[in-house]
Amino acid sequence: MRPRDAKDVEGAVQWALAHRKSLEIVGHGTKRSLGRPAQVDATLDLAGLAGVTLYEPEELVLSAGAGTPLSEIEARWRPICPARAASRRERRATIFSGWRRCRDAARSSRPAGAW
Repeated sequence: MRPRDAKDVEGAVQWALAHRKSLEIVGHGTKRSLGRPAQVDATLDLAGLAGVTLYEPEELVLSAGAGTPLSEIEARWRPICPARAASRRERRATIFSGWRRCRDAARSSRPAGAW
């Protein structure tokens, strides 16, 4: 499945829930070779949901679609934070930490037993 927008993603997840199917969610699949291959019923490919949707460098705010390559995000980050530009590991850790906070917030607000 390759959704074109958030509505398509919602539809795919609802389908998987209704039919008790497991989903693998991928962006560009760059980390698929790590670990064991997932045993799933379907793949939800979010690569089509790419691009920076909000960028306010003076506020250090950036929002991007789920399929946005990290290189595109890093290219925006580098000019506004030159002191950190030398450390790719630090930039990725910062981005991942923001993702983890969003994930944890979503988990804490879900109904019991949702996932």
